[in-house]
Amino acid sequence: MKVELTTIELKALELKDINNFNDKKCANIMDIDIKEYNNILNNARAKITKALIDGAEISIIEINLNDEPKCNTLCKFRCAVCGQIYEIDYTKEDIKCPLCLSSKIMTNEEAGFSK
Repeated sequence: MKVELTTIELKALELKDINNFNDKKCANIMDIDIKEYNNILNNARAKITKALIDGAEISIIEINLNDEPKCNTLCKFRCAVCGQIYEIDYTKEDIKCPLCLSSKIMTNEEAGFSK
């Protein structure tokens, strides 16, 4: 049996357990929110614990944060004023048209993208 640890999980462990940074600093360094950081850290610790208990080999898999899909907060919008279609991460950006700056926008469903 083999346990696979990603380089992202390894980085989370290094920042917290080796460098002794607090969660906020770790999340900032990794450019993710604290909740996501804690999920990564907890998953990494669980994998290592399982490997130790089972006597399993640990292998490191190269993955970058940019390679992971971030589909839950990226959303397509259509401006109700100028018709511009655009995608934004609605948790990090204002929901307004990048072309005319109108806040009168249509969501996926309203614009018919989610059919």
